Amino acid sequence: MAGHRRAAPLLLCLGLWLAACAGGGSGGSGGTGSGEGGGLSEVVELSDPDPLADPQPAADFLTGEFAANWGLASIGAEQAYAQGAYGSGITVAVVDSGIDTDHPDLDDNISPNSIDIVDPGMTLVDEDGHGTAVAGVIAAERNDTDTHGVAFGATILAIRADDHCGTPPCVLYYSDLARAVDYAVDSEAHVVNMSLAGDSPPSAPLQTALERAAASGVVIVASAGNSKSRDPEYPAASATDPGLAGLLLAVAAVDDKDKIAKFSSRCGTAQNYCLAAPGVDIVTAQAGGGTTTVSGTSFSAPHVSGAIALLLQLFPNLTAKEVVQILLASATDVGPPGVDQIYGHGLLDLDTAAAPLGTLAVPLGASSSGALSDLDATSLALGPAFGDALAGQASLARAIALDDFDRPYRVDLRSAVQASEPSLDLDDLLAFDQTRRQALSLPGGYRATLAFEEPAARASGLGDAETLDRPGVPAFRSLDLVAPVAETGRLRLGHGTTAAWLPGFTSEASGGAPFWRAGELLDASSLPLADGTGVALDLDLPAGSGLSLGWFDSPGDEVGRGSLGRVALHGRLGPSLELGAAASFLDESDGFLGSQSDGAFGADPSARSLFVSLSGRLALSPGIDLFGGYTLAGTRLDTGSDALLGRWDTVLADAFAAGIVWRPVTGERLGLMIGQPLRVFRAGADLRVPTAMNADETIVWSEQRVDATPSGREIDLQLAYDRAVSPRFDLGAWFLGRLEPGHDRAAEPDFGAGVKASLTF
Repeated sequence: MAGHRRAAPLLLCLGLWLAACAGGGSGGSGGTGSGEGGGLSEVVELSDPDPLADPQPAADFLTGEFAANWGLASIGAEQAYAQGAYGSGITVAVVDSGIDTDHPDLDDNISPNSIDIVDPGMTLVDEDGHGTAVAGVIAAERNDTDTHGVAFGATILAIRADDHCGTPPCVLYYSDLARAVDYAVDSEAHVVNMSLAGDSPPSAPLQTALERAAASGVVIVASAGNSKSRDPEYPAASATDPGLAGLLLAVAAVDDKDKIAKFSSRCGTAQNYCLAAPGVDIVTAQAGGGTTTVSGTSFSAPHVSGAIALLLQLFPNLTAKEVVQILLASATDVGPPGVDQIYGHGLLDLDTAAAPLGTLAVPLGASSSGALSDLDATSLALGPAFGDALAGQASLARAIALDDFDRPYRVDLRSAVQASEPSLDLDDLLAFDQTRRQALSLPGGYRATLAFEEPAARASGLGDAETLDRPGVPAFRSLDLVAPVAETGRLRLGHGTTAAWLPGFTSEASGGAPFWRAGELLDASSLPLADGTGVALDLDLPAGSGLSLGWFDSPGDEVGRGSLGRVALHGRLGPSLELGAAASFLDESDGFLGSQSDGAFGADPSARSLFVSLSGRLALSPGIDLFGGYTLAGTRLDTGSDALLGRWDTVLADAFAAGIVWRPVTGERLGLMIGQPLRVFRAGADLRVPTAMNADETIVWSEQRVDATPSGREIDLQLAYDRAVSPRFDLGAWFLGRLEPGHDRAAEPDFGAGVKASLTF
């Protein structure tokens, strides 16, 4: 068409001009249809659309056909293609001047329901060429010739609605446009592309047809016009109408530098429902065959229509309004920051539109409308007793999470499962005790021991944050108060202590040898709890025996909350043998055996454990003792009905240690110990993983019974030596080794050694 409007006052009131090249014309600088620029043979076979499948390399789609229209790369279309989205199954109605039904780039994609709405008995012959060019931008075929459209697999419902003028430029009457839109809706089109613009608001019948389309869930895409005006022309200017808001998109044109085209009308009053898309020097199908190069908002609008077709195919659960919201939210901001009157929301960005928007959440219910859990908050940190359990669960790698528009995306939940980090922590072994203790004898046989942390320890980051602003002042750490009960008993109160403060013969079975962390092998029930407050009653029984009862409670902070109750009994069987037994009840408020889970794995799980321990010490001679101990634990836990990991069996775990202590001379000790830290040996649970979502937004689940035991068994070996050289000077040395550390069969053995000398002033 010519590059200017012709004067037609009556027609301007009754109809619309086709809005095409700069200044209002359509056709372009001409194309010869050379048939070059293919490249289909360069790529692998097209995959089925699946947002959850591993994508093909996007580079596979960067063929000569793709490169012929720079607009495809500008909007990031190759990223959607890589996911298998080509527009298949989506119908785009092109209300225009008809279409070349014999064009080899369009013939297979034209709906048999295409029609001349003005005269249904007429053919779809495109006298103007405008409709063919618009349709080519949307859905020209990917057939190794010329170029292809944004949605090269979509179906074009061509609706010829011009006045059969014979000599372009032609006009379209509102009455014909109204019938065209109604026909598109009745033909179940998903998108209506209206690459046309005029000065006057739509007539009542056209407005009614547009609102009916919107109410039916059809997206209307309209070109902003080529009048260089501050505001778009109609029908794009109607994007803000209450009956259309959110389902009519206005589209301005930009050049290959992402700058607003000189001819393009701006978004103006329609800025909240407006995008910008490529519209300058666009290569597309030409009526009669081959290609043509065209410019105008008529060719920016079909880029958006094609993008909508791709998203609707890739995410069939989306509503039309959601697709519009996604395109607006994902647009690349250009011009003034935020939504502006030139570019509206910005440049069409299909790459970002196909990617997750907002916060990803793991579905927990039967559909997307059910319970959801923030993916970033979903975690499972297993305690040391579980080792590397669940590390190889393949189903976790195929989980899905939903974005703010309930679109499913593949996520690997294996990264949310963290095994404990097995470490020798030699720094702790060699660290000096920075605590000062003050023992007090009180009237009535009471005794108190106060512990303070020296300022030097706090300055190194070891102290309580509340005391760091008081340099030079020791910080209170703990209190141990002992009160006599009758003649053979003691009532003890501890505050700021560890759970190991509770009495239990198992922790004393090693005979006071200088082993490091012997309690982790012989007194595992206390490990998960943070510091807290305890009370205990110790009773001396005849023949050197004793009974202890105690209760410990930890308020915790972020982890380690719970309580521990214990009954311990020990007795002597002759001068050389001591035996002990203990039963401990552990109630964890935010974990299980030192594990924590959150989000989809269950927030703040609760667990109750029973530990039964047996231990003994045998004096082989006055200077040599053998010792040993075994602990068996059973845990019942609740992670919540919606948790991905639930319906746990009773978890069984055990720990053991045995060794020898030699005291060659007074004040000197040498010990050898071998043992296994607490290890889960039976643990089964139901693992429910959301792996897909149907078009009706119901969730597809993978369910299986899993074994949550570790792959290996850690065996610890420790050789320890200490000597009191003088009342104020002590010397110690250690050698430590671990096989399969962290109960991980694949873990390499590790070893450590250290020497420590301490001088008390």
